[in-house]
Amino acid sequence: MTLHPCATRLRLCIQTILVLISVESLVSTAFAAKTRGEIDSNKNNKLTNEPSGVLSFEKPTIDFGTVNRGQKMSAVFTFTNIGKGPLIIQGVQSSCDCTTVTPQKGKVFGPNETGTIEVVFDSKDYSGKVTKALTVISNERSMSDRTLSITATVNSELDASPPLADFGKVIPNQLSQQTIHLKNKMKSELKIEKLRYNSEFLDVGYTKEGSDYAIYVKLKPSAPIGFFKETIWIENNSTALPEMPIPVRATIEAQIAATPAYIEFGSIAVTEKSARQVALLSLEGFDVTSNLIELNLNGLKSDDGQALMAVRVAPANKNSKNISLELMNPGGKSGNVHGKITLLTTNPQQKNVTLDFYAFFR
Repeated sequence: MTLHPCATRLRLCIQTILVLISVESLVSTAFAAKTRGEIDSNKNNKLTNEPSGVLSFEKPTIDFGTVNRGQKMSAVFTFTNIGKGPLIIQGVQSSCDCTTVTPQKGKVFGPNETGTIEVVFDSKDYSGKVTKALTVISNERSMSDRTLSITATVNSELDASPPLADFGKVIPNQLSQQTIHLKNKMKSELKIEKLRYNSEFLDVGYTKEGSDYAIYVKLKPSAPIGFFKETIWIENNSTALPEMPIPVRATIEAQIAATPAYIEFGSIAVTEKSARQVALLSLEGFDVTSNLIELNLNGLKSDDGQALMAVRVAPANKNSKNISLELMNPGGKSGNVHGKITLLTTNPQQKNVTLDFYAFFR
């Protein structure tokens, strides 16, 4: 059938309109997608480019000069936020237990605002030139960790040689004796008034050698398996150091040996986890039945040890076990973390294996 010329022209007009509508729809969709992309991009750029604070310390190093062993020295690090955004001190990590740090943690410092970090250094365990580092952790984007340092020259009225009783690796039935020579550097006579120590695990005595003393240290068979750590305190007539510490260290080997026996989890940010591996090896077959976690946060005992530490045992064979440890920072907690992991075993001669650990919650 032949269409009327008008009908033909009408159909062509309708087809043209439909094509134009389709093209306009495609253009509109593409433009909308491009616009959304630009908005998202601008939003992300805005978040990324938002300024943060910038730490600037007046003096990154403080020298206490010459001090007498036993003195506690305090100092204050002053900083300024030279950035264009807010600055928050999240924590300060010390390289030893000899320093007590008091930061203005959690406070928001605006641009050009100043703050302080107070540090107390205890010199009782040191002699000679000492340098200790402090790591300041903040929300600063370009450099979130900054290092401060304290230095001192420590003079001691008493000198211990060697400075600690280190037994190294020992077997319980073959415990040896260590001798510490205590040298008097005072102008007056040295008098030992009393020895304080853990008599459950140690035998300690002394003899006078002219103006000096010899301290005899012996481990008892009752000393616990694993990394052994105690301190002998020598009470004396020294003015600066009336209590002289002598550390005692040993690794007491037995049926089950742990490698490593001390675990460093490092610095852990909020909601993050840090994992470590420990190998247990024995001459006889054994199993790990359960574990106990003792956790301290900033020196205070926490009841969250079992919840924050995951312990998994993977038997390699009957004489060895691979222990996977995972410590989590749940948030709401920050500071120095240390404690003990006690692994209970089926070995009748070594019913538990103790592991010391350390971490820092950011």
